[in-house]
Amino acid sequence: MTPEEKFNQQVWEILQDIKEETLATQNDKPVKYKMPHVAGAGIIPRDRREGIIFKLQELGALRVRESPFEPPVSTNDVLYLDIYPSTFETVYTKYQKICDVTTYLNEYQRNIYEGKENPPEFSQLDNPVSEVSLLVEQIDAIYKRVKETAEPKFFFSNLFEYVDGYFREGLLRGVVRALNDLGNTETTKLKQLEKLAYSEIDKAFQKLSVYCSKAGIKNAIITGAIKNYHSYEKGTIESTEGPLSGRIGEVEDIIRGLVATKNTEHLKIAQQYAELTPDGFVRKYIFSPSYEGHKQEKLKQERLRETRPWFSWDKLFTFHRLYIDHESVYKQYMESGKPLTALSAGMLSDELNTILTKPHDPNHYIREFHVETYKNYMERVHLYAKELLLKFDEHERKQVPDESTIKQPTVVESSSDTWSFDTRTNTLTVANKTIKLKSNTNRTELLKILSKNKNIAKQEWQSVELYEAISGSNDYDTKQAQRKIYYLCRDLNAVIASKTGKQNFFIYSMMTVNINSDFLFHKK
Repeated sequence: MTPEEKFNQQVWEILQDIKEETLATQNDKPVKYKMPHVAGAGIIPRDRREGIIFKLQELGALRVRESPFEPPVSTNDVLYLDIYPSTFETVYTKYQKICDVTTYLNEYQRNIYEGKENPPEFSQLDNPVSEVSLLVEQIDAIYKRVKETAEPKFFFSNLFEYVDGYFREGLLRGVVRALNDLGNTETTKLKQLEKLAYSEIDKAFQKLSVYCSKAGIKNAIITGAIKNYHSYEKGTIESTEGPLSGRIGEVEDIIRGLVATKNTEHLKIAQQYAELTPDGFVRKYIFSPSYEGHKQEKLKQERLRETRPWFSWDKLFTFHRLYIDHESVYKQYMESGKPLTALSAGMLSDELNTILTKPHDPNHYIREFHVETYKNYMERVHLYAKELLLKFDEHERKQVPDESTIKQPTVVESSSDTWSFDTRTNTLTVANKTIKLKSNTNRTELLKILSKNKNIAKQEWQSVELYEAISGSNDYDTKQAQRKIYYLCRDLNAVIASKTGKQNFFIYSMMTVNINSDFLFHKK
């Protein structure tokens, strides 16, 4: 028996075990899969068994529960599995055709009866399911689970898993770009009016400030407004109504200050920017007609945005940032001189943290994170994503040419499929495209190890070896170490695919890691 046949038989055995447990499990409940405590001939080792299950997760057939916010949580002895029925059945049927002789012979006989010239081989998978179909099935399953969760703590922890997928999967990152493009398109008029308003306001401010300086005006209102305007320009102060409203308010204060002097020359200047009443008060400001248009368009957008998927994504994006690292969000706003924004982010972070850690606090007031509201946000994004993915899948299927008409090209080793890693700049280059990575992360540490020389770049590594090299410690839980390296490789593959279009840079399992031989190492 070849290694491939042996592996296929092991996968088939595990699929049958899971299927049996699935039949005995209530709907919408996780399948309980017990790991064997004995070893011996004919028994699949625990490490291999776990590796195969995570491979099935990678194929989209199931998901291993690992989040502490989603009980029951898998342990070393018991894995709790969420089964994705359609994809699981597809994978199950394929391995059944490979490994079950009776099924194979029936399939072979049917092909002969139908007059097909090339009946399936015993070791061959046929009718592959598209990547898009698998992805839609996965996000559908997570979406349904989140949608059916009512308890806030578990709802938001599950919602994070759903949203996080949009940052990890290449196709879902494409959906995010489409959502952002849609938002940019639908807010084009608002942004154009905002740009014009900034220009009109700044033009008025420059002329007024020059006049006040030449006239030697020491009015406290005017000098304070000029100072504040410059602070808005530098970004060192904020307005609760936004930067545009803040700036226009300071220009209006300058005009009011000129009017208050009752000086004839000052009033003449003020009348260029405002309509005055006969008794010398401001009736209406006229220096920025675009600002009035901007206000009306903004009110219109605020009415409509709750129905738009791009706005829902903005809300989910903010939630994701606060969930994963609210401390850095707060610090970022404080360091950039935006205390009001930092305060708002801090309040939202505290609210979310209370939901997750003290869900039954009687003094807890919910301002933002209402479960039903965020279910609506998720639903709009999900429906948009499904529609886009299915249209893309349909388009891709139409583009598949008839293989019989394709002239097979001569295989030439391409210099574009090289890779290198610059340890000084933390820059990964794959297929002549560069990817800038953050310094001092597990990603850069992994690439530093693998890019030391050509021989190291070619070799296959044990996951635990890499974990030891990255962490600098040999005191660790083997399973946790393997999973961390597994997810590290998966995430890097996704980043590389999204930036370069090159798939499967890493070939990895729970136990081993190596760089795909299609990519030739080039030392920087």
